[in-house]
Amino acid sequence: IEQQLNIDAGDRHKFVLGIQLEQEIKQYNGISLGPEQDSKSTIIPFTWPSELPTVQPVFFSQNAALYVQGDIPFGGDVSLTGGMRFDVDDEYGHVFNPRVGLVRSPSDGAGFKLIYGEAFKAPTIFEQFDEFRGNPDLEPEQVATVEGELNYRMADKAYLRANLFYNH
Repeated sequence: IEQQLNIDAGDRHKFVLGIQLEQEIKQYNGISLGPEQDSKSTIIPFTWPSELPTVQPVFFSQNAALYVQGDIPFGGDVSLTGGMRFDVDDEYGHVFNPRVGLVRSPSDGAGFKLIYGEAFKAPTIFEQFDEFRGNPDLEPEQVATVEGELNYRMADKAYLRANLFYNH
């Protein structure tokens, strides 16, 4: 479930508020969950190709997130965008991810973009438990990124940009 509220506060001030609730069923018929498989798991009536009754585990993972983002103009063509996202994951705890950007975007002439942000991604069931490539010890991926861009707009004729970014 995801709900988002877009708010126009004044001439050019814009805000986004949102909530995201996820529940993932951690079941995959083509993988082995090794020692976690037991008789207390959900029984799948038949599996391909043997069509024999088998026990397949069903696990659930929940994540809840709240986020907010605001776009505030600084006169002319320059605006500051800032935001944050707070995730609570039942397997990995909580994570706070900020984001901030400063952008100059004129209709004609030179512009720029400077952005800093952080992100989080939990491993999927396939990445953890695939019987050939899975790694049950995987931790969530976290990234911090910095991006810069210089651009030049020639009215409706051309738009040139040079972008550089670094992810860690």
